[in-house]
Amino acid sequence: MRVHKARSVGKTEVGAAAEAITLRLALTLSRDVSRNPQACAAHSAYINGAIGMALSLGLLSEDRAMQLRKACGQMMTGATLPPSDVPTIDPAYARIIVAVRRNAGATLTSPIEMADLGTTGARAVLARLQQDGIVGEPDMLGFYPLRAGEV
Repeated sequence: MRVHKARSVGKTEVGAAAEAITLRLALTLSRDVSRNPQACAAHSAYINGAIGMALSLGLLSEDRAMQLRKACGQMMTGATLPPSDVPTIDPAYARIIVAVRRNAGATLTSPIEMADLGTTGARAVLARLQQDGIVGEPDMLGFYPLRAGEV
């Protein structure tokens, strides 16, 4: 019999996992909504309840909970939109966000190492992280700190 040692998990990792699970759940439920539009209200209430629980447990900040509600809401309404209007979720970008939160920021080499990107791709990811409000302006050493409320 093999025994595994327990690994301590930080609140940021658990929060990121809760966020990822909620997004996957919303994606699955949005597929059901595309086939059965009258289920949208019930599925949205379920997702909002899950987000509220994560918020009350301290796994998400108010800002992250609002962003997550907005993203899940877009997924639900996107299920009834034409495919060209549906926002896409990039799993590689989601993994980079989790790592950036864990490291409390990013440098130009972070996205390159995490997603096997070139320098141009890494600059684009950092620009998107800034645009999405996850990281702030870089300091003089090129470190993009995590914005307040993102921890």
